[in-house]
Amino acid sequence: MNGRSFKKNYPMVDRFETEVVWDGDKELPSYKIRVVVYLNDPEINHNNFYQKDIDPHWLVFTHLMDLLTKIGVKRGEVDQIYTQMYDTNGELIWG
Repeated sequence: MNGRSFKKNYPMVDRFETEVVWDGDKELPSYKIRVVVYLNDPEINHNNFYQKDIDPHWLVFTHLMDLLTKIGVKRGEVDQIYTQMYDTNGELIWG
């Protein structure tokens, strides 16, 4: 998700950080996932990110589906998803 093709379409996204926590149950696994989106455009803030073509729901969903496929987690096994988006000053602007 932090690759060149993604950054070509979403240059305002600096990077994603993702944490996946497994409950340890092999028969009925459950996961909690935290996704943090860091932006690199100082003009984007909590009042205008949709106008700047950033839909955090879509970004997180797309990122998670890609990640879950790679690590073998099924959608139904995910209990909770925590998401946050930060501006260039480290201020929380969504989540």
